[in-house]
Parts: sequence; structure tokens; C-alpha cells
Amino acid sequence: MGEVRWLDGEEPALPPGCPHFQTGLLRKERCGDDRRGAFVVATDADRRAIEAAAPHHVAMVRRLFIDPLTPGELVAITSAAEKVLAALDQDRTGDVDDDGSRRHQERHSA
Repeated sequence: MGEVRWLDGEEPALPPGCPHFQTGLLRKERCGDDRRGAFVVATDADRRAIEAAAPHHVAMVRRLFIDPLTPGELVAITSAAEKVLAALDQDRTGDVDDDGSRRHQERHSA
């Protein structure tokens, strides 16, 4: 948990006019391996803002999404989320065809 997962291995592009760039919360750094690429990096100010907001954010998420549910509902959501994450992992590693069906092991050896 705590790991960010992007579909198709691609991170979303941020437009140059992104408010976070304008406020100094994010900065671009060149990608040393690819002149066309850039990394979006959180500044120290951004990290401080995230740390300050985290307790309030966690409390709100708990109040809105966790507290209203029964223990059984939490188990069901956890199970469903684990299945979705497993499907994303399989898709990323090529174990699922484009139509969503699982590939058979013998097709890997071909």
C-alpha cells in the first residue's frame, strides 16, 4: 500500500500552466536519460503543505469512507480492491490479453 500505480506504465502529463507550478509547489527537472523527458518533483514547500494537510485529510477520509461501513463491508471492499490491483499487475506484466482474458501459460513460451 502507499504505492502509486499508473495504467499502462504512463504517468499523467501536467500542463505547463498547472497551478502547482505557478505556486512553486512543484518543479520540473530534466530527465538525464531522455532529453525529451522531465520529472515533476515536489518542492520542500509542497512536502510541508502535504504534511500539514495529512492529518485533516486522513480524518476526513475515515469519517466519510471508513466509519459508515460495517466490518463486513470493509472486508468486501478490501477483497474487491485486491482483485482490481492484481488485475492491474497482470495487465502490466503482460499476463492479460487486450480483450481482458487471461493468457495461458503455454502462450508465454512461444
